[in-house]
Amino acid sequence: MQPEFIEALITEGFFSYTDLTFLEAEQLSEIIGIDPEAADEMIIFAEDEAERIEREGEPPEILALEQQAAEEAAAAEAAAA
Repeated sequence: MQPEFIEALITEGFFSYTDLTFLEAEQLSEIIGIDPEAADEMIIFAEDEAERIEREGEPPEILALEQQAAEEAAAAEAAAA
């Protein structure tokens, strides 16, 4: 996934694969600017990863990235207030 896609998703409040599974392909395509077919593939990937994480747990490097993203979002929110 391209960094600008990740930034767009974090800006919209999506911090996990599970979060993405609640989107429709059209919604995701609008958020990150891709065609609905590619967005659908990303959602399917997110569903598979969410299921894997539920079975195996989240890898430590992902946990660190999620924590960093949450901290950055909180800092940006505080700066905007």
